[in-house]
Amino acid sequence: MTHILPEVLRTLFTLIREQQGLRVLTHLASVCKAWRDVAQSVLWTHVVLNNDTLENFIKSSESVTDKLKAVRSVTLHIEIITLALPRPEYDIETLESYRSHGSPKTQTLQRNIGQFSCLISPKLTSLESFSLFVDEPPTTAGGHRVNPDDDGFWLEPEVLGSLLRSLPASCTSLELDTSGTDWSPKRGSHHLCPDIWYMLPSLRHVKLRIHSLCSRIFLRNSEHPDDRRNEPSLDEFLPTEAGDLIQADHLATLSICILPRMNAGCGFTSCPELQASLDRGVQPWLVSGGGGLDTRPLPLTSNLVSAHKRGCFPAALKLEVVQEQWSFSSDMEEFEEDRLGMTEQEEQRAELYGHTILIRDCIEDQTYPMPLRYITSGMYGLYDKSDHCFVGSESDLIRHAENTVWQETVYGARMPLGIQMACAGAIPKLPPKLLTRKEWRQQSKKGMLSWRKEEGRSGVKIRRVIPLKGVDVEFDHSLMPLLPGRGEPVPGDNRMS
Repeated sequence: MTHILPEVLRTLFTLIREQQGLRVLTHLASVCKAWRDVAQSVLWTHVVLNNDTLENFIKSSESVTDKLKAVRSVTLHIEIITLALPRPEYDIETLESYRSHGSPKTQTLQRNIGQFSCLISPKLTSLESFSLFVDEPPTTAGGHRVNPDDDGFWLEPEVLGSLLRSLPASCTSLELDTSGTDWSPKRGSHHLCPDIWYMLPSLRHVKLRIHSLCSRIFLRNSEHPDDRRNEPSLDEFLPTEAGDLIQADHLATLSICILPRMNAGCGFTSCPELQASLDRGVQPWLVSGGGGLDTRPLPLTSNLVSAHKRGCFPAALKLEVVQEQWSFSSDMEEFEEDRLGMTEQEEQRAELYGHTILIRDCIEDQTYPMPLRYITSGMYGLYDKSDHCFVGSESDLIRHAENTVWQETVYGARMPLGIQMACAGAIPKLPPKLLTRKEWRQQSKKGMLSWRKEEGRSGVKIRRVIPLKGVDVEFDHSLMPLLPGRGEPVPGDNRMS
């Protein structure tokens, strides 16, 4: 057994790591020296850390310095820290202290992230991919989510900024998915834009879901080219500033997700709006915007288009900003007056496009409105960017709509799909099962709104996802064409009378 080729052993150990975990692989590493050498390289290829393991990993860093050189990806999988006891068991002073300074566990986590930046990052000389992914908080016994803002959880932007700047030059893929928990009760500048700007020229794949962003994140300071403006800015580029745009020759994919993934932290807001609210004395956890009923196109999208047209991203394959838009719901009182003035077809259109996921494609300079519609029993229907219909849970459909290149492996590492993952020996976790329209209708008599009987016939399709010209269009359901009425001819179907 000890004479198995190293290449074969590496493949076997990789499968064991992904499917059985590190404990089993660690035991195999003790069989003999040949196995240990191969197993160690597999053990340290992808490092996955969480709240509990981060501190121990930092403490052991001195004894594993040589092994850190083999790390190719790091995933910090942070779980929201909530109160240890029911809220009524805490006195008001304690809760207020947590809100102002963070809970003790949150403060420990912040310190550990800071130590990771100082002690670990400089030693990761082969690092290619880094992901910081904040997971949803556990649900209560009644199934209700707790509010981490009230429980004293957040990630200090200053700490995260130092972490980003500490990553080695070899790191070419970055996922920063805080789901809006990157804020601080301090009154200083909160945005991470200067730190993201610092990394952009060397990155290939980027995914961002953070509390706030500047629209001019791609513009460097002409007076100090090695840094950018520290003050938040929401302006569009001026023609005279074309020479100050950063050049990201290697950037292939950039996905900026503004829609929330979970009920954690604050909703998205632009950096200037955040800073202005703070200056007025508004508490940071109460500052949010850019989602729900007031979704607006960000100047960031127009600036992305301008930068791409000027050749700043010559290798770009995907530059997208993802938003969520509510523009109508028959169940909401604020839309009752609008509904009364609609014809039957106009109401059907409003219901179909009342809740949409907007993909603002900054390469095509188009906006794709993708209808997301509740059906029954926790199931939703979504028409994706390709106009294919899928049925599943809301969270799974939103994940499908985002369509980023980032994916989690069986072992729990997060990194871009494709050649990088294949070379690293990681196995992608199977995505959630989504049903096609045909599969759903075979299982349930409940159909989606505006599924026409005529569409059940072979070759008949009513197009729902119709791209709108420009990434700066302010979407409203009235921008979409009316669906054919029942019995009316369906475009492209010559068989109907």
